[in-house]
Amino acid sequence: MTEEVKTDKPVKARGKYIIAALGVLLLVAFILGGSYIYWQLSKITYTDLDQSNEALGINPEATPAIEETQQPPLNIALFGVDQEVDIDSGRSDVIMIMSIDKKNRAIKLCSVMRDTYVNIPGYGMDKLNHAYAYGGPQLAISTLNSNFDLDIKDYAAVSFSSMAKVIDIVGGVDIEVYESEVPHIRGVESAGLQHLNGEQAVDYMRIRYVGHGDYQRTERQRTVLAQIISNELKVANPDTLPDLVSALLPYVSTSFSKADIVRIGLEVLAAQITTVKRERLPLDSTCEGRLINGIYYLVADLPANKAALHKYIYENVDMPH
Repeated sequence: MTEEVKTDKPVKARGKYIIAALGVLLLVAFILGGSYIYWQLSKITYTDLDQSNEALGINPEATPAIEETQQPPLNIALFGVDQEVDIDSGRSDVIMIMSIDKKNRAIKLCSVMRDTYVNIPGYGMDKLNHAYAYGGPQLAISTLNSNFDLDIKDYAAVSFSSMAKVIDIVGGVDIEVYESEVPHIRGVESAGLQHLNGEQAVDYMRIRYVGHGDYQRTERQRTVLAQIISNELKVANPDTLPDLVSALLPYVSTSFSKADIVRIGLEVLAAQITTVKRERLPLDSTCEGRLINGIYYLVADLPANKAALHKYIYENVDMPH
Protein backbone atom coordinates (compact mmCIF):
# COMPACT_ATOMS: atom_id res chain seq x y z
CA MET A 1 0.00 0.00 0.00
CA THR A 2 1.25 3.45 -0.82
CA GLU A 3 2.50 5.40 2.17
CA GLU A 4 0.98 8.85 2.00
CA VAL A 5 1.52 12.02 3.97
CA LYS A 6 -0.74 15.02 3.60
CA THR A 7 0.15 18.48 4.83
CA ASP A 8 -2.02 21.44 5.69
CA LYS A 9 -0.01 23.71 3.42
CA PRO A 10 1.53 23.47 -0.05
CA VAL A 11 4.79 21.53 -0.01
CA LYS A 12 7.69 23.76 0.98
CA ALA A 13 11.36 23.13 1.56
CA ARG A 14 11.12 21.75 5.10
CA GLY A 15 12.23 18.23 5.91
CA LYS A 16 12.05 16.77 2.43
CA TYR A 17 15.76 16.40 2.16
CA ILE A 18 16.31 13.54 4.61
CA ILE A 19 18.46 11.09 2.64
CA ALA A 20 18.33 11.86 -1.04
CA ALA A 21 14.91 13.42 -0.85
CA LEU A 22 16.48 16.69 0.01
CA GLY A 23 16.09 17.27 -3.69
CA VAL A 24 12.80 18.92 -2.78
CA LEU A 25 14.68 21.62 -0.91
CA LEU A 26 16.56 22.45 -4.07
CA LEU A 27 13.27 22.91 -5.89
CA VAL A 28 11.48 25.23 -3.47
CA ALA A 29 14.04 26.80 -1.12
CA PHE A 30 14.07 30.07 -3.04
CA ILE A 31 10.38 30.55 -2.32
CA LEU A 32 10.95 30.52 1.43
CA GLY A 33 14.20 32.38 1.66
CA GLY A 34 14.33 34.88 -1.15
CA SER A 35 17.69 36.34 -2.08
CA TYR A 36 19.41 34.81 0.97
CA ILE A 37 18.62 31.29 -0.23
CA TYR A 38 19.57 32.20 -3.78
CA TRP A 39 22.97 33.33 -2.52
CA GLN A 40 23.34 30.15 -0.45
CA LEU A 41 22.70 28.04 -3.57
CA SER A 42 26.21 28.93 -4.68
CA LYS A 43 27.46 26.43 -2.07
CA ILE A 44 26.04 23.53 -4.09
CA THR A 45 28.22 21.53 -6.47
CA TYR A 46 26.75 21.93 -9.96
CA THR A 47 27.46 19.16 -12.46
CA ASP A 48 26.72 19.26 -16.18
CA LEU A 49 25.27 16.08 -17.65
CA ASP A 50 25.21 14.99 -21.27
CA GLN A 51 21.54 15.60 -22.01
CA SER A 52 21.31 13.44 -25.13
CA ASN A 53 18.82 10.58 -24.99
CA GLU A 54 21.60 8.12 -25.73
CA ALA A 55 23.78 9.29 -22.83
CA LEU A 56 20.80 9.35 -20.47
CA GLY A 57 19.51 5.94 -21.53
CA ILE A 58 16.16 7.35 -22.63
CA ASN A 59 14.14 5.47 -25.22
CA PRO A 60 11.37 7.90 -26.33
CA GLU A 61 9.39 5.06 -27.87
CA ALA A 62 9.32 3.12 -24.58
CA THR A 63 8.47 5.90 -22.14
CA PRO A 64 4.72 6.46 -21.60
CA ALA A 65 3.12 8.96 -23.97
CA ILE A 66 1.52 11.95 -22.27
CA GLU A 67 -1.32 13.80 -23.95
CA GLU A 68 -0.51 17.42 -24.73
CA THR A 69 -3.47 18.54 -22.63
CA GLN A 70 -1.98 16.91 -19.53
CA GLN A 71 0.86 18.05 -17.31
CA PRO A 72 3.59 15.40 -17.49
CA PRO A 73 5.30 14.57 -14.18
CA LEU A 74 8.87 15.75 -13.70
CA ASN A 75 11.04 12.78 -12.76
CA ILE A 76 14.27 13.38 -10.84
CA ALA A 77 16.88 10.91 -9.57
CA LEU A 78 17.89 11.31 -5.92
CA PHE A 79 21.00 9.69 -4.47
CA GLY A 80 22.44 9.38 -0.99
CA VAL A 81 26.20 8.76 -0.92
CA ASP A 82 28.83 8.22 1.76
CA GLN A 83 31.35 10.59 0.20
CA GLU A 84 31.81 13.86 2.08
CA VAL A 85 33.79 15.41 -0.77
CA ASP A 86 33.51 14.62 -4.47
CA ILE A 87 29.85 13.69 -4.04
CA ASP A 88 29.63 12.54 -7.66
CA SER A 89 31.71 9.45 -6.88
CA GLY A 90 31.35 6.44 -4.60
CA ARG A 91 28.42 4.06 -4.32
CA SER A 92 24.92 5.37 -3.84
CA ASP A 93 23.55 3.69 -0.72
CA VAL A 94 20.19 5.37 -1.31
CA ILE A 95 18.49 5.53 -4.69
CA MET A 96 15.13 7.24 -5.15
CA ILE A 97 13.00 8.44 -8.02
CA MET A 98 11.09 11.62 -7.21
CA SER A 99 8.16 12.54 -9.43
CA ILE A 100 6.60 15.98 -9.19
CA ASP A 101 3.02 15.44 -10.34
CA LYS A 102 1.37 18.83 -10.62
CA LYS A 103 -1.78 17.41 -12.19
CA ASN A 104 -2.53 15.28 -9.11
CA ARG A 105 -0.90 17.74 -6.69
CA ALA A 106 1.50 15.12 -5.38
CA ILE A 107 5.18 14.43 -4.93
CA LYS A 108 5.86 10.72 -5.37
CA LEU A 109 8.98 9.12 -3.95
CA CYS A 110 10.02 5.61 -4.94
CA SER A 111 13.01 3.91 -3.31
CA VAL A 112 14.80 1.39 -5.52
CA MET A 113 16.70 -1.31 -3.64
CA ARG A 114 20.42 -0.91 -4.09
CA ASP A 115 21.01 -4.67 -4.55
CA THR A 116 18.58 -4.89 -7.49
CA TYR A 117 20.13 -6.92 -10.33
CA VAL A 118 20.06 -4.70 -13.41
CA ASN A 119 21.93 -4.12 -16.64
CA ILE A 120 24.43 -1.28 -16.21
CA PRO A 121 25.21 0.13 -19.68
CA GLY A 122 28.77 -0.81 -20.63
CA TYR A 123 29.25 -3.04 -17.57
CA GLY A 124 26.59 -5.76 -17.82
CA MET A 125 24.45 -7.21 -15.03
CA ASP A 126 25.33 -5.93 -11.56
CA LYS A 127 23.91 -4.29 -8.46
CA LEU A 128 22.07 -1.04 -9.15
CA ASN A 129 24.15 0.97 -6.67
CA HIS A 130 27.36 0.08 -8.52
CA ALA A 131 26.31 2.29 -11.44
CA TYR A 132 27.04 5.45 -9.44
CA ALA A 133 30.48 4.13 -8.51
CA TYR A 134 31.29 3.19 -12.10
CA GLY A 135 30.15 6.39 -13.77
CA GLY A 136 28.68 8.87 -11.30
CA PRO A 137 25.19 10.35 -11.69
CA GLN A 138 25.33 10.19 -15.50
CA LEU A 139 25.60 6.39 -15.55
CA ALA A 140 23.28 5.97 -12.56
CA ILE A 141 20.53 7.93 -14.35
CA SER A 142 21.15 6.01 -17.57
CA THR A 143 20.82 2.74 -15.65
CA LEU A 144 17.49 3.77 -14.11
CA ASN A 145 16.13 5.00 -17.43
CA SER A 146 17.22 2.03 -19.51
CA ASN A 147 15.99 -0.61 -17.05
CA PHE A 148 12.68 1.04 -16.19
CA ASP A 149 11.96 3.01 -19.40
CA LEU A 150 11.95 6.37 -17.65
CA ASP A 151 12.72 9.90 -18.81
CA ILE A 152 14.91 11.20 -15.97
CA LYS A 153 17.22 14.02 -17.06
CA ASP A 154 18.39 15.52 -13.77
CA TYR A 155 19.46 14.51 -10.30
CA ALA A 156 20.31 15.69 -6.81
CA ALA A 157 22.79 13.85 -4.59
CA VAL A 158 23.53 14.43 -0.93
CA SER A 159 26.27 13.16 1.35
CA PHE A 160 25.30 11.34 4.53
CA SER A 161 27.68 13.69 6.31
CA SER A 162 24.97 16.35 6.34
CA MET A 163 22.18 14.18 7.73
CA ALA A 164 22.99 14.34 11.43
CA LYS A 165 23.37 18.12 11.29
CA VAL A 166 20.07 18.61 9.48
CA ILE A 167 18.12 16.31 11.82
CA ASP A 168 19.54 18.10 14.88
CA ILE A 169 18.49 21.46 13.46
CA VAL A 170 14.88 20.32 13.02
CA GLY A 171 14.85 19.01 16.59
CA GLY A 172 15.32 15.29 16.07
CA VAL A 173 12.76 12.62 15.20
CA ASP A 174 10.48 10.31 17.19
CA ILE A 175 10.96 6.70 16.07
CA GLU A 176 9.55 3.38 17.30
CA VAL A 177 12.72 1.38 17.90
CA TYR A 178 12.55 -2.43 18.04
CA GLU A 179 14.58 -4.55 20.47
CA SER A 180 16.74 -5.94 17.66
CA GLU A 181 17.65 -2.39 16.56
CA VAL A 182 18.71 -1.08 19.98
CA PRO A 183 22.35 -2.35 19.85
CA HIS A 184 22.90 -0.51 16.58
CA ILE A 185 21.91 2.97 17.78
CA ARG A 186 24.38 4.82 19.96
CA GLY A 187 22.92 5.98 23.28
CA VAL A 188 19.65 4.04 22.96
CA GLU A 189 19.25 1.45 25.72
CA SER A 190 15.67 0.21 25.35
CA ALA A 191 13.01 -0.50 22.73
CA GLY A 192 9.90 1.63 22.24
CA LEU A 193 9.24 5.16 21.08
CA GLN A 194 12.54 7.05 21.19
CA HIS A 195 13.42 10.64 20.43
CA LEU A 196 16.54 10.33 18.28
CA ASN A 197 19.06 13.08 17.69
CA GLY A 198 20.84 13.44 14.35
CA GLU A 199 23.64 10.97 15.06
CA GLN A 200 21.19 8.38 16.38
CA ALA A 201 18.79 8.82 13.47
CA VAL A 202 21.63 8.23 10.99
CA ASP A 203 22.58 5.09 12.93
CA TYR A 204 18.97 3.96 12.67
CA MET A 205 18.77 4.59 8.92
CA ARG A 206 22.00 2.69 8.27
CA ILE A 207 21.12 -0.55 10.07
CA ARG A 208 21.66 -3.32 7.51
CA TYR A 209 21.63 -6.71 9.15
CA VAL A 210 18.48 -6.60 11.24
CA GLY A 211 15.12 -7.75 9.90
CA HIS A 212 14.84 -8.28 6.16
CA GLY A 213 18.12 -6.65 5.14
CA ASP A 214 17.81 -3.80 2.68
CA TYR A 215 14.01 -4.06 2.67
CA GLN A 216 13.88 -2.96 6.27
CA ARG A 217 16.70 -0.48 5.74
CA THR A 218 14.81 1.43 3.05
CA GLU A 219 11.72 1.28 5.25
CA ARG A 220 13.68 2.94 8.06
CA GLN A 221 14.79 5.67 5.67
CA ARG A 222 11.18 6.29 4.62
CA THR A 223 10.14 6.30 8.29
CA VAL A 224 12.57 9.11 9.07
CA LEU A 225 11.48 11.01 5.98
CA ALA A 226 7.82 10.65 6.95
CA GLN A 227 8.59 11.86 10.47
CA ILE A 228 10.27 14.98 9.14
CA ILE A 229 7.50 15.67 6.65
CA SER A 230 4.64 15.20 9.11
CA ASN A 231 6.27 17.14 11.94
CA GLU A 232 8.13 19.86 10.08
CA LEU A 233 6.26 20.72 6.91
CA LYS A 234 3.16 21.69 8.85
CA VAL A 235 5.02 24.37 10.78
CA ALA A 236 7.03 26.79 8.70
CA ASN A 237 9.89 28.00 10.91
CA PRO A 238 11.88 30.74 9.19
CA ASP A 239 14.17 30.93 12.23
CA THR A 240 15.74 27.55 11.45
CA LEU A 241 15.73 27.77 7.65
CA PRO A 242 19.07 29.61 7.33
CA ASP A 243 20.75 27.00 9.54
CA LEU A 244 19.19 24.17 7.55
CA VAL A 245 20.32 25.59 4.25
CA SER A 246 23.82 26.37 5.50
CA ALA A 247 24.24 22.84 6.91
CA LEU A 248 22.86 21.06 3.88
CA LEU A 249 23.91 22.76 0.67
CA PRO A 250 27.71 22.22 0.88
CA TYR A 251 26.96 18.49 0.80
CA VAL A 252 24.70 18.61 -2.27
CA SER A 253 25.48 17.99 -5.93
CA THR A 254 22.93 18.54 -8.67
CA SER A 255 22.52 18.99 -12.40
CA PHE A 256 19.94 21.73 -11.86
CA SER A 257 21.11 25.30 -12.26
CA LYS A 258 20.08 27.96 -9.76
CA ALA A 259 17.61 29.26 -12.34
CA ASP A 260 16.14 25.76 -12.70
CA ILE A 261 15.70 25.48 -8.94
CA VAL A 262 13.91 28.80 -8.76
CA ARG A 263 11.68 28.04 -11.76
CA ILE A 264 10.64 24.58 -10.57
CA GLY A 265 10.18 25.85 -7.03
CA LEU A 266 7.73 28.46 -8.27
CA GLU A 267 5.88 25.81 -10.26
CA VAL A 268 5.62 23.50 -7.25
CA LEU A 269 4.29 26.30 -5.08
CA ALA A 270 1.79 27.39 -7.74
CA ALA A 271 0.53 23.80 -8.09
CA GLN A 272 -0.35 23.77 -4.35
CA ILE A 273 0.96 20.25 -3.89
CA THR A 274 -0.43 18.78 -0.66
CA THR A 275 0.42 15.07 -0.84
CA VAL A 276 3.67 13.14 -0.54
CA LYS A 277 3.55 9.44 -1.50
CA ARG A 278 6.26 6.85 -0.91
CA GLU A 279 6.80 3.46 -2.51
CA ARG A 280 9.56 0.88 -2.95
CA LEU A 281 10.83 -1.35 -5.77
CA PRO A 282 11.17 -4.19 -6.52
CA LEU A 283 7.70 -5.36 -5.48
CA ASP A 284 7.87 -8.11 -2.86
CA SER A 285 6.00 -10.61 -5.03
CA THR A 286 8.31 -10.14 -8.02
CA CYS A 287 11.79 -10.67 -6.61
CA GLU A 288 14.02 -12.98 -4.62
CA GLY A 289 17.47 -12.83 -3.08
CA ARG A 290 19.95 -14.98 -4.94
CA LEU A 291 23.67 -15.75 -4.72
CA ILE A 292 25.44 -15.39 -8.06
CA ASN A 293 29.13 -16.26 -8.02
CA GLY A 294 29.02 -15.94 -4.25
CA ILE A 295 27.55 -12.42 -4.29
CA TYR A 296 24.05 -11.54 -3.07
CA TYR A 297 21.72 -9.90 -5.59
CA LEU A 298 18.04 -9.04 -5.56
CA VAL A 299 16.80 -10.63 -8.78
CA ALA A 300 13.50 -9.13 -9.91
CA ASP A 301 10.95 -9.42 -12.67
CA LEU A 302 11.91 -6.07 -14.19
CA PRO A 303 9.02 -5.87 -16.72
CA ALA A 304 6.48 -6.33 -13.89
CA ASN A 305 8.19 -3.69 -11.75
CA LYS A 306 8.48 -1.31 -14.68
CA ALA A 307 4.75 -1.63 -15.36
CA ALA A 308 3.88 -0.91 -11.71
CA LEU A 309 6.25 2.07 -11.62
CA HIS A 310 4.74 3.54 -14.79
CA LYS A 311 1.23 3.26 -13.37
CA TYR A 312 2.38 4.91 -10.14
CA ILE A 313 4.19 7.80 -11.82
CA TYR A 314 2.11 8.42 -14.92
CA GLU A 315 -1.36 7.15 -13.99
CA ASN A 316 -1.37 7.85 -10.24
CA VAL A 317 -2.15 4.21 -9.44
CA ASP A 318 -0.84 2.82 -6.14
CA MET A 319 1.59 -0.08 -6.35
CA PRO A 320 0.41 -3.57 -5.34
CA HIS A 321 2.19 -5.21 -2.38
